[in-house]
Amino acid sequence: MLRILSFCSVALLGLSQLASAASISAVLMPAYTALGPALPGGDPSDVTGHIIRTADSSTSDFYRGTISPYTTAPALQTVAFVNLDLDGGVALVRTDVSRQENVGATGRTRIALTTYANYYSGGGTSTGGAVISYVVNNKGFWEFTLDGNYTWSIEDTDPTTRGLPNKNFRTYNFVKVQGATETLLAANTTGTGSLSPSGGTTEIGSGVYRLYYHHYDSGIYPNTPVAPPDPAPLVNSVDLNIFFTLKSENGGGGGTGVVPEPASMAVFGLLGVGTVIAKWRRKKA
Repeated sequence: MLRILSFCSVALLGLSQLASAASISAVLMPAYTALGPALPGGDPSDVTGHIIRTADSSTSDFYRGTISPYTTAPALQTVAFVNLDLDGGVALVRTDVSRQENVGATGRTRIALTTYANYYSGGGTSTGGAVISYVVNNKGFWEFTLDGNYTWSIEDTDPTTRGLPNKNFRTYNFVKVQGATETLLAANTTGTGSLSPSGGTTEIGSGVYRLYYHHYDSGIYPNTPVAPPDPAPLVNSVDLNIFFTLKSENGGGGGTGVVPEPASMAVFGLLGVGTVIAKWRRKKA
């Protein structure tokens, strides 16, 4: 009998750990899949920086840069960085990410994204008499795998407040993924404004979600301080942060039914074992 009770206690202790099953996996993925030539030592599907150069209606495409593996450490990480020398200037593509837990409230996770995409002039906008223009693109998507029920909100910088006027844009789409189908939850399709959408109190459940973004800029930026005492050239960085707030650890979410937690099921199961043992002892007596 003692052995049985000891086994039940150990089983309860072990299974109780399964109750805290809620989790958020976040992976940053490239969006220019299979475009451009393979980089030396790299995978052609990992291309994230796309620079379009147009000289007198003749267009050239440059694909440079990879997205580095992202870890969940809270410290800021640069996962994409491109400095492409072009026409005496530099095309810059950069992506910074970070993650913080319990931001503003217990169970609230903040996953932050800051992107840069611009061309710094080397002093001229023409070569050999040809007028040159550039569009620098920073494009990718987060893929989130949620286990549990969450509410969500997005905090986005207005690109028009950064960089050169009417040159800096950033679109995004937040979707739920079910097989080959994507259901739109929020979007900014104009590339301007700060919408800061949220799901309100409506919960989203366990599953895969993606936040696509496209930051692009057609400006030519001076490679000198904007105005003293500014120590650095003008930058066009924009933020796109998403928050998930845990509401319950039961998967399946969206308020469509409650799934018993493993620990709860274990409790009821072990209570049943206890009842059987009690009846056995009474009969033995």
